[in-house]
This record gives sequence, C-alpha cells and structure tokens, in this order.
Amino acid sequence: MVDDTSDDDYIEDYDELTEAEKIQIIKNNKCKISVLRNLCREWEESNTIYREDSNSLEGMLKRQKELQILEEIVETEKENTKIMINIKKNNPNSDKIINRLLQMD
Repeated sequence: MVDDTSDDDYIEDYDELTEAEKIQIIKNNKCKISVLRNLCREWEESNTIYREDSNSLEGMLKRQKELQILEEIVETEKENTKIMINIKKNNPNSDKIINRLLQMD
C-alpha cells in the first residue's frame, strides 16, 4: 500500500481536533502499544520452536504474524509522534503537555 499523503498533510488533519481529543488519541494509542508489546512477548515465548525452524511453512507464518504485530506498534508510534508534532506546531507553549504524554506508559 502506497501512502501518497505527505507528512505535512497528515499533521494538518489533526488541526480539526481539540487538544483534549489529540491527547485522548495518544492515550488510547499508548494503551494499544502496551497491549501489542505484551502480545508480541507472549507470541515470541510461545512460538520459540517455530522461530528455530523458520524454513517450515508454519514457522514462516508465525514469523509473519510477529512482524505484523511489530509493524502495527511502529505505525501507532508514528501516529503519536505526528499528533505531538501537531500539538507543538499549534501551541508552541505545549512542552508540559508533551512531556506529560511522553511519561505515560
């Protein structure tokens, strides 16, 4: 899938949201990331046998699922970063908000 929107366009999409809505998205994303990381850890622990035999079809499918989870974590982190950039762009004195958001884990 090709993303033909530039980062600037994507950031401006958040202009329509209030600061509270942006913060809520970040909070929800942080929860999602936490769940995905735990899932990834559990997945890795329960599928060690398949990771050792990555040439088998089952091993490749397990590895593909693990990579999908990691990719979702990365995409969610990217969204959070873009929202924080948007907050900073629209409110130069937002350092306290951003610092508080970064500490939520």
